[in-house]
Amino acid sequence: MLKLVIHTQYKENYAAHDEDYVHGVSEPYWKFKGGSVYVIEDIDFINTEYLQGLVDEVSPIFVYSNPASECYIIDWELVDHDENPWDEWDTPYKLIKGGKPMSEIAWTMSKFTDNTTDGWLRNEIANHRQSWFYTADGKVKSYHSVYEMTDGQRCVGQKGLEEYFNNLEVA
Repeated sequence: MLKLVIHTQYKENYAAHDEDYVHGVSEPYWKFKGGSVYVIEDIDFINTEYLQGLVDEVSPIFVYSNPASECYIIDWELVDHDENPWDEWDTPYKLIKGGKPMSEIAWTMSKFTDNTTDGWLRNEIANHRQSWFYTADGKVKSYHSVYEMTDGQRCVGQKGLEEYFNNLEVA
């Protein structure tokens, strides 16, 4: 099997934060801030038009432009299932066609952050699983977030995480 890997570029217009900035009139000051990696696995049909169609279909999920920031696709590639053509510090977003209920959800996107190796979250957090469910027009239908703590507890969403840390402070 193969996987489709999409690389994006994100940039911010620092001038847009100035009080006197007028988009389209004032001089912008774009600063490149990195990007993200999106992966669609289990590709078994190799046809450039089909692959470009997949890229076009998922692009409304993460491609946008406004006066303050923008994100756009810089490249996409088809690679072997075992290859990971991204930097070791990147955590790719995985895209899966469909979701539940299938009639409303066009794409499901997930991200798994292993804090034991990435280590940028608080030490008490072992990992963080996020899932977004998108309609065909790229709008978020719902979002789910679960934190697994190093003590084995699970916290659902930001509210659950706040309760966990508040309980630690009280104890």
